[in-house]
Amino acid sequence: MKAHRYFQLRCLAAIVLGILLSNCRDRVTNSESNTLKIDSLIRISEDFKLRPDQRLRSLKAAFSQNMLTNDDSLRMVYFNKISYLAASQSDTSFFLTSARKGRLLANKRQDSVMLGHIHWNYGIYFLRRNQLDSSYYHYRKAYKIFENRDDFYAGKMLYNMAFISGRLKEYTTSEALLYRAIPHFENLGKYKQLYLCYNHLGVVHKNLEEFDEALKNYETALKYWKRTKRNSVYFFDTQNNIGMVYQKLGLQKDAIESFDRVVFSKDIVKLDPSLYARVLDNKAMSMLLWGEFKGLPNPFYKALRIRDSIGNKEGLVMSHLHLSQYYLAVGDTAKAREHARNTYYLANKINLKRDALEALLLLAKSDVEQESLYLAKHISLNNELNIEERRLRNKFARIQFETDSYIDKNEKLERTWFWTIVGSLFLITILILIVVLLKQRSKTKELEFEVKQQLADEQIYLLTLKEIANLEKGKLEERRRISEELHDGILARMLGIRLNWERLKIEGTKDAISEHKNCLHHLDLVEREIRKISHDLQNEIRLQDTRFVRWMEQLVKERSVSGDFEYKFYADASVDWEGFDDYFKANVYRMVEEALQNCIKHAEAGLVSISLKKWGNFVEIEIRDNGKGFVKPNGNNGIGVKNMISRTKKLKGIFTINSVVGEGTVIQILIPNNDDL
Repeated sequence: MKAHRYFQLRCLAAIVLGILLSNCRDRVTNSESNTLKIDSLIRISEDFKLRPDQRLRSLKAAFSQNMLTNDDSLRMVYFNKISYLAASQSDTSFFLTSARKGRLLANKRQDSVMLGHIHWNYGIYFLRRNQLDSSYYHYRKAYKIFENRDDFYAGKMLYNMAFISGRLKEYTTSEALLYRAIPHFENLGKYKQLYLCYNHLGVVHKNLEEFDEALKNYETALKYWKRTKRNSVYFFDTQNNIGMVYQKLGLQKDAIESFDRVVFSKDIVKLDPSLYARVLDNKAMSMLLWGEFKGLPNPFYKALRIRDSIGNKEGLVMSHLHLSQYYLAVGDTAKAREHARNTYYLANKINLKRDALEALLLLAKSDVEQESLYLAKHISLNNELNIEERRLRNKFARIQFETDSYIDKNEKLERTWFWTIVGSLFLITILILIVVLLKQRSKTKELEFEVKQQLADEQIYLLTLKEIANLEKGKLEERRRISEELHDGILARMLGIRLNWERLKIEGTKDAISEHKNCLHHLDLVEREIRKISHDLQNEIRLQDTRFVRWMEQLVKERSVSGDFEYKFYADASVDWEGFDDYFKANVYRMVEEALQNCIKHAEAGLVSISLKKWGNFVEIEIRDNGKGFVKPNGNNGIGVKNMISRTKKLKGIFTINSVVGEGTVIQILIPNNDDL
């Protein structure tokens, strides 16, 4: 008996263990599937053969998929990858959202290395938008995190700060940062980064007019380049830099030889047309300075056409500047003045003030009558530029000082307050726990009541929908029965009567026979009317298969009348909207209704577009208006928007709202297309 009971217990334990293992296996499988989807979408967003909008759409889909990831650590890593790729995209709000979510998770998990990567992404984002002070600030924050944790990343942050300092003409600071970065890469054997450091050192020394030192650094850069995978563009860039040093030294023959190593390469035009145009322009300039006018100005114009075809605005400024110098040298002041004006216009348009200064000098030389005016503008712009550069340098110095001071103060405060806080926490914790427990109990009761109330409201609404559906079903059945009865019963009998009547040989007066035929004709008309009614009833039955879409369009139509706006409504006909459950349809209906109500109350729109479509694994609902727009508040949405966000979360979806003042508002709701819906 005991042996039998023992055997039963072992069997029960084996069954429980099997169930647990099965659940664990299912969870692992779901997690792996989600990870594969995100990786696949990120790979698509990295494919530069696709259009930018296609890559951005794929990146947003990866973001949405990552929102479904349960593992905080994995979700944090993917948010970092997504924000890194989004930094170079045009959608500012998307980058800021993904970076913020990654930063919140990094702070929550106290993952300082990941926080360093997120600051790195911010640095890239601000650098791409030419906000150098903000970019420098985040690179410095990243460096402080990596400084004692990762030599390679610390070196890269030093290089990035050096690059920004060079852009601001802080050449000595840039040089110092590069010399601090080099040991990090030497210890790790990172030859590509060593090439970049020495190449940039050459640029710094060239701008400091230390030409011999610049040439040494370029030669060192090429030695390290030979130990890399030998990216041809790097070699061509350094040859161009060497040529520019020789040009500054007045050694135009040596400069042209360096430029020719690039110009006569077969690969440069395909690899980097912008670099090819720059080298071609620089070679033509050396020919001009050498007094070798044969073949000019064709290379200048060829570089100009290439730059114009690829939209290289900075290059266009330089092309017009060099052409103005060429025509001034050959005595054609009219063309010199034309190109100088183009230089001045383009330079001001893209904020290249140094080139605008050069253009003013050329205008003064080519237009003697207006010389005093152009020189006065030159002096004014030069003073303005000096003030602006001084302000920026002071700002960078302040950022560096404030960052270091902030870190020192934090360390001191941590030591000073540590024991004070420890002593106080014990007493405060007890009081807080009592207060929290009391408040929590009260809030729990309120929440329970709200949840119950909400569930009850939803149940009532769903029951109402089911009642309506049942009523509609009953109506359809009755219409089908009437249609069949009319067609198969009454109509058939009437047809029989008419046919029998027509066979009768009626005799009588001419008027009686005419009346007989008239009655037969009217009987035929009655048959046709009955047949039409029967067919109409059948058509109305078929229309019920699209009632959700028609309800939605009817809602939009009614709101357009009350809001006095035109509307466009689109529902993807390939999607079986009636296949979604009532819970889904009810929430979608309410969200669209709320969005339209906001359009009426606030937008003052002339046109509202609503689209319902399926995109990949998501159902997308988009409401777009051309109203007055608004400035998006920081986390302080109205009740209507909060309700839409709440309903989206219930459907495990993503809610986004973007608005531009004077242009309108776009609401996008992405809902996973799960079987549960």
